[in-house]
Amino acid sequence: DNLYIGAGFNAFGIASAGGAGWVLATYVGLETLGVNLPGNHWDGILIGMAAGLSVGLHAPVLASVVVAEMSGQIGLVPFTAVAAFVAHRTVHAVDSAAEKRRIPVPHEQHDEDA
Repeated sequence: DNLYIGAGFNAFGIASAGGAGWVLATYVGLETLGVNLPGNHWDGILIGMAAGLSVGLHAPVLASVVVAEMSGQIGLVPFTAVAAFVAHRTVHAVDSAAEKRRIPVPHEQHDEDA
C-alpha cells in the first residue's frame, strides 16, 4: 500500500505535515530517552499541525481553528490557538532579529517555494 497525496498536497499540506512530523519526532525522541509523556499523542500531533500551519501560511487564526475542525476535536481549539500564536510570534521574532543583524529574510513566497 502506498500513501498517495496527489495535487492537493500544497503549502497547506506541507505546513501541517511539517508541524505534525516535528511533534511526532519529538515524542519518539523523548520516549527513546525514557521520558514518559502524559496524555494522548494524537492531540499533540494535531497541535503541532496547527503550529506548522500558522508558520507556513502566516495565518494563526485559521490554523488554530482548522485543525481542530478537520479532526472533529473542537475541544482542542484553545490548545491549537496557543500553539499557533506562539509559533507565529516566534517566526516574527526570529525574522526581526535576523533583519537587525542584516541577515536576508524573504518577504514574499513564490509558487516554487510551496
